[in-house]
Amino acid sequence: MQQFAKRHGDGRITRGALRLAEAALADSSSSKGNQLLLMSDQGDIAGVSLVLGYGEIAAIVIVHSEYRGRRVAPQLISRHVADLGAYTCNVAVHNTPSLKMCFRAGLTAVGLFTGPTGVPTLRFIHPGSFVTSTNLNQSG
Repeated sequence: MQQFAKRHGDGRITRGALRLAEAALADSSSSKGNQLLLMSDQGDIAGVSLVLGYGEIAAIVIVHSEYRGRRVAPQLISRHVADLGAYTCNVAVHNTPSLKMCFRAGLTAVGLFTGPTGVPTLRFIHPGSFVTSTNLNQSG
């Protein structure tokens, strides 16, 4: 996943997020709300998506540069929602490609807060997702 992120993540996936992802993949004991998806096309990886804790811990979507604009990311997110029943993510407001991805996937922006890097960040949820106290606390 790290190699794919380096090659196709446009520098938007932080090292911390990748370390968290690797640790979660290695630890199968805490699997509630966790899912790793891979979309392929004739043997080529078109996209990878990892959700931890329904997205409360992490939500990472990376699409191969040659497959962008083909709705790979929204399809991956829709599959997470179908399989897990919930999906949430946080996107920095200057990350236009990820904002577009969220809106195209049918996610709703429910809050604005200062993210871990000090940048204004939108909180997205899927309309059918359950809302937790964590959602409400981070939204304000």
